[in-house]
Amino acid sequence: MQHNPNRDVLVGAVGVAVLAGLFAFSYAGKDLSSKANVGTYPVAATFDRIDGLVAGDEVRLGGIRVGTVGMPTLDASYRAVVTLNIQNEIRIPVDSAAAIHTDGLFG
Repeated sequence: MQHNPNRDVLVGAVGVAVLAGLFAFSYAGKDLSSKANVGTYPVAATFDRIDGLVAGDEVRLGGIRVGTVGMPTLDASYRAVVTLNIQNEIRIPVDSAAAIHTDGLFG
């Protein structure tokens, strides 16, 4: 079997193109998620524990996505305060309660 340097270049170019495409695809998804808070208003929710909750998680009302979770902080009494970025067209009553749930067995 003869060694063909042009084939090596072609295989390398295809490999680089595939990697570049995967990188571009993952970067585009990250860019879309960073724009998810456009057209939202903040709602502060206080919890004793927020195990497993991270910034960017979905906020749901009646099972429908209505916003995203912001960066959690601690208040003066060391309770977790989470900013919920709610879509402008969704109005949540002032006396509402929030709860943290997992989607299934593995969260």
